[in-house]
Amino acid sequence: MSIHYYLDWYYDTMPSNIQKSLHQAIRHRETIALISGDPLYYEGDNPPLVECEWLLQAGIEFRNYVFVDHKLSAKEARTVVSQASVVSILGGYNLEQKKMINDLELDDVIRNHEGVIIGTSAGAIDMSDKWMCSPRNKYDVKTASLQAGLGLNKLSFEPHFDLENHDYIETDLMPFSYELPIYAPTKNGAIKVVDEIVEVFGTVYKLSNGQLQRIE
Repeated sequence: MSIHYYLDWYYDTMPSNIQKSLHQAIRHRETIALISGDPLYYEGDNPPLVECEWLLQAGIEFRNYVFVDHKLSAKEARTVVSQASVVSILGGYNLEQKKMINDLELDDVIRNHEGVIIGTSAGAIDMSDKWMCSPRNKYDVKTASLQAGLGLNKLSFEPHFDLENHDYIETDLMPFSYELPIYAPTKNGAIKVVDEIVEVFGTVYKLSNGQLQRIE
């Protein structure tokens, strides 16, 4: 059974309720595949990763940590991800990350993974079915457009949600919300999805059918 965690970015420590949930969910701790969120710039085989520190804070340690980026061939990357106990899709730059995932032919391997998959910030966006790429939300584009994600669940994840960005919400997200539900954490938030049932941690808003509401 696959378990999907969509995480925001936590500037201090990962909230304790999320730590506890991950600790209970991650039972097999042989290998974690760490899918680069910054494939154009990382150097070295084992760059320091905040996401790994969060897991250590939760008492979760793996025997093997394998960093996945362009230094691996597509065949090597697919083998690592398919055999990993946990797949972590890291934070960073989601457009570059998704291109790397496509280049390494990891889409179907990730979608078919039966373990725990954790997406953080950009990685969680890429786990979405679709997501909004808009100049009103700091993307360097001229016009807003919907981008295809990995489609792990029929939803969109909107990290770092700014309730004060009315132009983005009204112009882009509200129309999009008629197509897919959008889950948007503002601080210390996350969602867990098992069999399309969504569990919420922290402060998360849901945009659906043109309505915005905070969910508990």
